[in-house]
Amino acid sequence: MTARSQGFAGRSALVTGAASGIGAAVARWLDAQGVARLVLVDRDTAGLEALALSAQVRRVPGDVADEALWERIEADEGPLDYAVLNAGVADGCAIVISPTPSGGASSRSTSTACSSPCAPRCD
Repeated sequence: MTARSQGFAGRSALVTGAASGIGAAVARWLDAQGVARLVLVDRDTAGLEALALSAQVRRVPGDVADEALWERIEADEGPLDYAVLNAGVADGCAIVISPTPSGGASSRSTSTACSSPCAPRCD
């Protein structure tokens, strides 16, 4: 059995930040692996439209910080097999290390909690 037939063939996946860069590369890779359905999310509608893929594709323009976007995706798409949560904005801010909810290993992300993208953390 090939990796293609074992892994993604016939499955569904969601990719955020899909209009360019790593997100677009992941969407193309999943398509090449035989994924059947892709849900692509990005604020860049034109970038989403520019992706030519063979899988069934739903392009969802929007900001991943908007809770209503996720409610809409959940209601419209139902269960998905995979999710690649790639969207993010890096404006030269410092990397913030914060504990995971389970208290386990730390996760790394840029802090956007303050009004200035590179302001010190204010929590």
